[in-house]
Amino acid sequence: MPSGTDRTTFYVSGSYYDQTGIFVGPNDQNKRYAFRLKGTQRASDRLMIGGNLAYTNNSARLLQKGSNYGGIYTMALRSPASFDNRNYMISCELLQHSM
Repeated sequence: MPSGTDRTTFYVSGSYYDQTGIFVGPNDQNKRYAFRLKGTQRASDRLMIGGNLAYTNNSARLLQKGSNYGGIYTMALRSPASFDNRNYMISCELLQHSM
């Protein structure tokens, strides 16, 4: 939302993003909050002062983190449409809790 006068301007924006993944399970969520504030002040015809403030908070629970080219997406492409992966995901979850 931009606003201001002939010598002063400011801009404020914000966003919220919430996405659920395509795989069934607890680790398929991604949330992001973002905020930005920008302002300028023309002190004279030759001097302009400005500032910019941005904040982003990303919270994600993902099956795979980092860059793994042979990971979960490749497995999904190789699995037939009728194959139910949920049993394997529950087994992996129990294994993680036992360590």
